[in-house]
Amino acid sequence: MVEIEAFTSLFQTIGYIATLVFVLASTFSAGLSLTIRQILGPLHNVKLVLLTLVANFILVPALAQILLYVFSLPRPLAIGLFILGTVAGSPFVLRLTQAARGDIALASGLMILLMVVTTFYLPVVFPIFFPGVETSTRDLIKSMAEIILIPLALGLLVRARYDELAGELRPFIGEVSNLAFLILIISYILAYLPAMLRIITETYALFAGIIFTIGSYALGYFLGDPDRSHRQALGFGTAQRNISVALAIAGLNFKDPYVTIMIFFISIVAVILLMVFAQEIGHHHKKGEKAHLG
Repeated sequence: MVEIEAFTSLFQTIGYIATLVFVLASTFSAGLSLTIRQILGPLHNVKLVLLTLVANFILVPALAQILLYVFSLPRPLAIGLFILGTVAGSPFVLRLTQAARGDIALASGLMILLMVVTTFYLPVVFPIFFPGVETSTRDLIKSMAEIILIPLALGLLVRARYDELAGELRPFIGEVSNLAFLILIISYILAYLPAMLRIITETYALFAGIIFTIGSYALGYFLGDPDRSHRQALGFGTAQRNISVALAIAGLNFKDPYVTIMIFFISIVAVILLMVFAQEIGHHHKKGEKAHLG
């Protein structure tokens, strides 16, 4: 029993480190690939920005609330699902948008916007739905700056000052990001597999996760403007929630491990669904381009 707990703790630690590396590498890579003008340009579309905020901070949390009641999820699982519904702005959306051949600049701009709004949104929402749970705006801002804004700014600086170096670094940083993501997935699965199997067999969490992911994507996609790449960026940006922030909130505020396990479980479901979807969209779009050129 002690050995099992030790291995679980080890894989949890590895998963946490891999998550941190993935976020740092992804945001740094985004900075290496873009300019400040490219990121801020799409955000001049006020209507698109407002629709993004409505989708992520009103409609998706509402969807999470509906699902946790419809499927009568146990309280720890319901809390985990709702936490995911309130945190937006995931670096992984850049991977999804790239795979779907969407608008990377728009996805980056929206990602940063959603991260900033999440920082101030959480301390307001949580006391309403979970009395007694506190989230520190100062700590959230600090953590966002350390793992998101600083590496992004460094990447933008390198791109602006040393464009050739940025081009050489991008493939390497991309590989680091991919490897870290693979490690975090494997580590958390090994750490939480028995608990996740219990969730699948004893509750409707899997169905809730699938509907939550597809529904969130649909909310973002259909609120987007007619531009296909914009719709995809908003769709993936809405469906892919910020797992790192969600896990941090769960770990700091809830003692029940099933809150954290539910967050990871739903996130895995979302990543698998969205990556398959993104690859299919990108494949069909590439075939369409070849046919048009031919």
